[in-house]
Amino acid sequence: MMTRYTFHDHVSLALHRAAVQMLNEDPSLVATAQATLERWIQRGDPHTLVLWEEWRAILNKSDWMRALAETERGQQLRSASPLPTLLPKAIRLDVLALAQARRDAKK
Repeated sequence: MMTRYTFHDHVSLALHRAAVQMLNEDPSLVATAQATLERWIQRGDPHTLVLWEEWRAILNKSDWMRALAETERGQQLRSASPLPTLLPKAIRLDVLALAQARRDAKK
């Protein structure tokens, strides 16, 4: 079930799609995402710990469908995701520019 998406949600989903594409092309990047996630978990933020634990399982199983789910839970997961940290700055900027152009075209 698709939920109502804000501009930020569309950008987040696009960033995650780009990150998953990179992970499919280079599965060794999972270790980088896992290391980032473990650093975050060590900080011990109780508000996001449940999501980070879920991310641990997603990364261990390469369960990218959960990361890309167009559901409320998918949105929640993406809000606490290590995947965008894998993207080079140029890709992040390209995704943002494309999303902004699509947004402007709808006005």
